[in-house]
Amino acid sequence: MRKARTEISLAETNHPVRFLGLTAVSNNSQKSIVATNLATLYSMSGLRTLVIDADLRRPTITTRLPDRSGMPGKECKDLVRLNIIRTPGQFDVLSSSVVDARNLLVPKNMQALLSELNADEAAAYDKIIIDLPTLESGADDLVVGTLLDGVVIVAEWGKTHIDTLQELVRTLQ
Repeated sequence: MRKARTEISLAETNHPVRFLGLTAVSNNSQKSIVATNLATLYSMSGLRTLVIDADLRRPTITTRLPDRSGMPGKECKDLVRLNIIRTPGQFDVLSSSVVDARNLLVPKNMQALLSELNADEAAAYDKIIIDLPTLESGADDLVVGTLLDGVVIVAEWGKTHIDTLQELVRTLQ
């Protein structure tokens, strides 16, 4: 995990990577675990980190919240900051129910969210990690990846077929 963080840091030479998406080819991947581990590393380094659970079909991060505060049925407040689940000493989370309610997989809505999160300099996040849907969930849901500074593709050695990995790379371009 630290090697992945180092590789991302090396990519920051020309442009800082503040908004980072993670995706994979199939729903059987460990991308959500990679996203939370990466967020933990960033927050342990002293960076204010937010994870957005945008995988609506498999909201792994939301379902693992200790108090289930991000589950569907909770009212979505107008201001995004009021919907963020704070986890002291760790990273913060914007649950999949808020992503769904605000239709954040539509690029203009995601752009508005990212702008809103940047509006208040004092409360701005250093890193925002978006747990994106997989290619298996549908290529249309990956369009918001174009708004981000970078997208990490989580692949499993010996399990991810090169052809589908190449298809995912083409989709993201």
